[in-house]
Amino acid sequence: MLSMPMGISPLGEVPGWQTDRGHIYILYGPPDALEVYPHVAETWLYRHVEGVGENATISFVHRTGQGDLRLSPGIPLVQKWPGPEGKQR
Repeated sequence: MLSMPMGISPLGEVPGWQTDRGHIYILYGPPDALEVYPHVAETWLYRHVEGVGENATISFVHRTGQGDLRLSPGIPLVQKWPGPEGKQR
């Protein structure tokens, strides 16, 4: 059984590996950093994503505020994020 950290499926209704966050975790591993906005959104920050490059983000949004994070619609799956210095790379 694959164990998912960070409460991938907090409601326990869907196995973690079947959720959007679970899929991303399996593909890219744990994020290097998180930006969490309770009951609104969560962004995973990666220093490097193979095939994409450096400083990438993947955003999830709460659909109901009940822990049902889904990939953010209308935003590219993986996009660049400003590095630690705040500059777009």
